[in-house]
Amino acid sequence: MAAAFNLNKVTDNDYFRDLSSRVASVSQTYLPREGIASYTGTWSEGGLWSATARFQTFQVLQDVNDPVRTPYSRAPQVVLNAQRPDIRGFDFFFTGEAVDFHHPTQVVGVRTLMYPSLALPLLTPGLFITPKLGVHTTRYAVTRAAAGTPPSIGRTVPIFSTDAGLVFERNARYFGESFLQTLEPRAYYLNIPFKDQNNIPVFDTAVADFNYAQIFSENSFVGGDRINDANQITLALTSRLLAPATGQETLRATVAQRLYFREQRVTLNALTPPRKFTESDWLASIAARLAPRWTLETALQYNPREGRNERFNVSSRYQPEPLKTLNMGYRFQRDRLSHIDLSAQWPLGGPWHGVGRYNYSLRDGRLVESLAGFEYNGGCWIGRFVAQRFASAAGVATNALFVQLELKGFSRIGSNPLEVLRRNIPGYTNINSPFTTDRAFEPGI
Repeated sequence: MAAAFNLNKVTDNDYFRDLSSRVASVSQTYLPREGIASYTGTWSEGGLWSATARFQTFQVLQDVNDPVRTPYSRAPQVVLNAQRPDIRGFDFFFTGEAVDFHHPTQVVGVRTLMYPSLALPLLTPGLFITPKLGVHTTRYAVTRAAAGTPPSIGRTVPIFSTDAGLVFERNARYFGESFLQTLEPRAYYLNIPFKDQNNIPVFDTAVADFNYAQIFSENSFVGGDRINDANQITLALTSRLLAPATGQETLRATVAQRLYFREQRVTLNALTPPRKFTESDWLASIAARLAPRWTLETALQYNPREGRNERFNVSSRYQPEPLKTLNMGYRFQRDRLSHIDLSAQWPLGGPWHGVGRYNYSLRDGRLVESLAGFEYNGGCWIGRFVAQRFASAAGVATNALFVQLELKGFSRIGSNPLEVLRRNIPGYTNINSPFTTDRAFEPGI
């Protein structure tokens, strides 16, 4: 049994813009207030189940220049999940939910859903095939609906999928080193018949982000108010280079695309145009260990219909040991952002350590966020001085200063920059961490 509460309240809409030291907080418009209780148990032979109850409301922070919609409250929401493997070779899964949606002005109602499914995993060395069949049933009892909308709405759709893959291996030699190389083709077929859902309200549902995890999922929507129609197949190819002795991954490259065999008919709402194309964007990624302490990751979303990149990310980290980290990155999203991002933690000599970050928008020609400071390890005490500057809106910058004295094993005095440092510098290590050694003091370092 577990329980958690998350209660937030601020006095005015500009609270975070005036006082926060976090970019995410400055842009925050919804403050959740929720209580959650959950229980997990076992059933039958190897079966697991969990039940969760939640009450969730929001305080909405409105900006007069950019108003936002008020989200629905869940008061309450009850979710039941269960699974059991190997029932005469089949794996059983169940998801159930009942939630009462509240809103001050929009249509409200109760949504209940049940989704039982059976999967048949067929596994042999180097091959897997997993067909799956389920039935998704949803019922709505709505009030305050638009004219012509019935107070009771139902939707039942069968969902069939097959996930299959192969793994080929061979010994290879590149750059003077021996590797075990894999070639892993994968195909995921999905078929869901069309069901008219135009009279179903949208309480908590949105279009899912298109990424590698979503391209192998059943639904292109997040939330229970829409189930996409589908007759499609996702094809992917992954290759890895592994160290023969340890199995450590040196390189992983993946490319994937989804092919549609019919046009989309289910959309989020009447204003959302249906998909007309027959092939999705290409997704590609590479993760490499260039040296024992140097890694590189890159991801690309390419639009073949327009012949252009939609998203591109590349990041590299050099971390030869704790307390030494260099990060370099670039992020691009068409018509939205083009950012370079540099950050570091590095010994300056003796007990001194420097920290910094520089995040700059090439598209807007302005600073997004910067951070600079130092830490001093005095043996039984640590001093930290960190200055931060970030843009909270176009042409508006917010400054923050953190000064802290930490008495090892006792207490910390002053404003705490540790969360800011961990968030801004991937791989940042607390110089007082008991799991690392401040090797800046060791001879020969």
